[in-house]
Amino acid sequence: AEAFTEALTLIYGQTEPDSVSTSLNKQLVTLINNRSAMYEKASLPELALEDCNKILDVYDKTHVKARTRKLRILEGMNDYY
Repeated sequence: AEAFTEALTLIYGQTEPDSVSTSLNKQLVTLINNRSAMYEKASLPELALEDCNKILDVYDKTHVKARTRKLRILEGMNDYY
């Protein structure tokens, strides 16, 4: 998870938010999604949910992996409706 966070920090530090290309958006989503998976495996569901929500709210509302992971985590926490 630390490596994904470091990569995200480098990208965010070197780009302007308005100048993010579609290709860079996909890379950001992939990094955030992979970090979320690492948080889930490390039994840190709150951090994993935070990343899932970021993907779904900011980048792609229909991202299948983020939606599936979010549901799986919420089911495990018995916190869904």
